[in-house]
Amino acid sequence: MANYKRQEKAPKIRMTRARYDSEFFCESVNRLMDLFDTLEEYGGVLSFLTKFEKIIEIYQTREYYTVQEVADILHFSKGGVYKLLEEHELSYYKPGGKHCFISRRDLNAWMDKSKIKSDYEIEGEVRLKLFELAKARKQKVLDKLRRRK
Repeated sequence: MANYKRQEKAPKIRMTRARYDSEFFCESVNRLMDLFDTLEEYGGVLSFLTKFEKIIEIYQTREYYTVQEVADILHFSKGGVYKLLEEHELSYYKPGGKHCFISRRDLNAWMDKSKIKSDYEIEGEVRLKLFELAKARKQKVLDKLRRRK
């Protein structure tokens, strides 16, 4: 009778699954704790929802925002927004020379400029560029052939 060694892969898989479940659970608990900390910073759930509604209302109805409103929308500090203004990263208006206002259009343009493209978008752009280069090369060859005639 042949003597086969018993493979112990099944228990290892179970242990890996258990470890994964444990890590997932710990990560979920940490995320919940972070959420509770954030809610405490805003003074509780009701205060957070009130502030969130205010931000939505401001964003949807106004054409120009104050520095504080931009800070609330972007979840930046007021100083962070002033830093963007000082470094001329974000365009602003200063009527009367005192208060700074940022237009919704400028804020959206700044956000779009900061976009990090997905691999899918990059692939699409590369394919489009390759197609344009191939088309230009084909046109060049055709022009050369026409000149020879």
